[in-house]
Amino acid sequence: MKIKVKAKRATPKISNVKNIYIKSKSQMTKKTVLKNVVITQKGIKLDAKYVKVTFKKLKKNVYRVTYIAKRESYEAKKTAKVYIDKKVPVILGIKNGAQYEAEADAVINDDYCGGFISGVSDNYTKLKVSDVNIKIKSTDIEGRYEVVYTVKDEAGNQAKYTIYIVKKAGTASGGAIS
Repeated sequence: MKIKVKAKRATPKISNVKNIYIKSKSQMTKKTVLKNVVITQKGIKLDAKYVKVTFKKLKKNVYRVTYIAKRESYEAKKTAKVYIDKKVPVILGIKNGAQYEAEADAVINDDYCGGFISGVSDNYTKLKVSDVNIKIKSTDIEGRYEVVYTVKDEAGNQAKYTIYIVKKAGTASGGAIS
C-alpha cells in the first residue's frame, strides 16, 4: 500500500496593495482592484482565479476591499479602501474666467501665474499647489495672456480653470519719461 503525503504549498505573498480611487461604483470590479496588486507564491505570479476579492461598504462612497490568496496553502489576506470620487478638485485663489491686472513690466511665467493660487482642495486626494499644471498663451491683444490651470485627483477627476492676465498700459517701471 502506497500513501502519498501532500505538503502545503508556501503561503502566497500579496504586495503593492494601495487605496484605490475610482469615479463610479461600476468600476469597482475584481479586475480593477487587482490591476496593480502583485500576488506571488514562491516567487511565481499567482493566477487571479486563486484570489478572492470582497467589498464591504464602510460609509457612503467608501468600501473596504479584501484580497484573499490561496492555492493549496494557507491563505494570505490584505485589505485596502476603495473611494468612489465623483467630485473635481477646486483650485483656490482664482476665479474661472476672471481677468487679473499685472504691472507693465511683470514677467508672465509659471512662477508669476502660480502666485495667484492659494491652494488646492479635494474630497479624498491630498493635492498641493505644485500639482497644478500651468499653461500660458499670448492672446491676439498685446499684453493680454490666457492662463490655463489644470489639476487631477487620484480618481482622474480634472479641474480646469482659465484666467486672463492683462498688463497695465504705460511705461515699464524704471523706463525713461520724455
